[in-house]
Amino acid sequence: MKFILFIALLVNLALATPVQTHGALKVQNGEIVNKNGQPPQLRGMSLFWDIWNEGSTFYNSTTINHLADTWKVSVVRAAIGGGSVQNAKTIIDAAIANGIYVIVDWHKHGIETEPAKNFFREISSYVKNNHNNAPNVIYEIFNEPIEQNWSQIKQYAEQVIPVIRANSPDHIIVVGTPRYSSVITAPIGGKNDNQQGDIRFDVKDDFVKGSNFAYGFHFYASEAGHKRYQALVTKAMCNKVPIFITEWGISDASGDGAYDWNLIKDWVSYVESAKLSSAAWSIANKNESSAAMQPGSGANDVGNSGRWSESGRYLQSLISKLNQGQKHEDVVIRNISCETGGTVIERDEGGGTTNDLIQAEDFLESSNVTVRDESGAGGGKIVSSINSSSLLTYWIETEKEAPYTMLLKLRPQNSGGTINWSIGAMEGSWNFPDSIASNNWVNFRIPVQLPQGRDNMTLSFSGFNDNLDFDLFSFMSQSQRDSINFGFLVEDEDGNLILVPTKDRKLSYSAFSLQNAADGLWIKQHGAWDRVELVSLQGQVLYNLNLDQNNTLIPRSNLPKSTFIIVLKNAQLKSRSQLVHPLK
Repeated sequence: MKFILFIALLVNLALATPVQTHGALKVQNGEIVNKNGQPPQLRGMSLFWDIWNEGSTFYNSTTINHLADTWKVSVVRAAIGGGSVQNAKTIIDAAIANGIYVIVDWHKHGIETEPAKNFFREISSYVKNNHNNAPNVIYEIFNEPIEQNWSQIKQYAEQVIPVIRANSPDHIIVVGTPRYSSVITAPIGGKNDNQQGDIRFDVKDDFVKGSNFAYGFHFYASEAGHKRYQALVTKAMCNKVPIFITEWGISDASGDGAYDWNLIKDWVSYVESAKLSSAAWSIANKNESSAAMQPGSGANDVGNSGRWSESGRYLQSLISKLNQGQKHEDVVIRNISCETGGTVIERDEGGGTTNDLIQAEDFLESSNVTVRDESGAGGGKIVSSINSSSLLTYWIETEKEAPYTMLLKLRPQNSGGTINWSIGAMEGSWNFPDSIASNNWVNFRIPVQLPQGRDNMTLSFSGFNDNLDFDLFSFMSQSQRDSINFGFLVEDEDGNLILVPTKDRKLSYSAFSLQNAADGLWIKQHGAWDRVELVSLQGQVLYNLNLDQNNTLIPRSNLPKSTFIIVLKNAQLKSRSQLVHPLK
């Protein structure tokens, strides 16, 4: 008898709908949780705009039935672009009948306060009076702000929320965030620039007033530049910001374009690791790569795999497997760490301060690159085969927000190309000179703006086809350029070369005692090396000298007046390089 009861219990658990499993959602301690206080991690699909033919044909119960039965979604999103109350009611009714959650999305890019208030007044009244405030409903009051700063979005939200709360006091309400709901927070502790739309969640007044309120985040996985948003999301979560990914896609940000499967796998792994709920874009028959259905298909085809697009096949497999507790081959769970402000993938280092020399291979995260051994490289290894899909992320720590010069040792094998950098909400790009194309290592100077504290910097690349190599990089502030007169190159007990900057003829590295420092640059403890070269950023040898087995002095008069590389060599053709800051 007990065995029969046990089997019956398992059957009931297997047949439970998502809403029966999770119940009423709420925001608790900075995250969305279910009735048991655990993140529900809802996974589902967003419908396309209801105002366009490619999407309107799916606004019916047939579509929702197939999504619940065949796709195993736990949430569906109604993208109401024209304010159609009837379309919203249809999807609400169907979602509740299937026991899944439904996001009622005011699918706008601009602020329309009064129409939004009227729409949500009627919808929340309908949910209250016709469905007894069923816990299935989630209100999304602003899809993707574009030109609005956070102050304007917050003010709008605090006008719309009371209208919903008059009828639905406890339902989750989500509002979009600046720049297409991509900038979920500004660098914590950084400047709150409302003109740029930055949000500071370390400032109490920047939170929207009220309970059970969450913030929308959107990304498109094949858009290389969106990779950097992971650091912002992690930072927001670490500052107790509740997040719902109400829209994401496997295409680029246009909704079309080629798929980048490495980036897609990286994103789905990140979302699963962060235990965030999400709705994928979109159930539509539009001829674009984000549409889940083939052109000409209709609601009856949502349950027919032969009518799904490549995007549809992938998303159905991903969602149905994960929602049924199965593994998906693209998901690799990793640690989301508030210590580094980012994700850690089998890396002990991952970055450094602006005073460190950072090896390119000591990244926090990477995508589409190869790490290989190379004699003469700063750490014995380099990052190679960099192409237009490559991404590298490092944590960077600075004492204060300031402009810096980023010094990179690179080996470009073609002219042109661009390096894009981003850290927090700051970003920029730098174009390679057209005249640069070499199989030799060249050092480049890139101006960057770094925020105060620790944050993740992501480097992306364009114009390269597996033909850029990367050895090391460092940073130099204006104050460093003003204070460093010269330096010492020393070798520690582990064989690492250290450039020790000095000022006013006083050695700052107390483990060594050198005299007559003002005479120039001393090379000390260099038994493994028998020659030194000073090389310009363009690869020209400016000075060379044979080394003896004692201390060797490079006279100050022979030191270049701009950034250079000092290279140690030996008869076995081994070498080691060190970047040296400019002399004043």
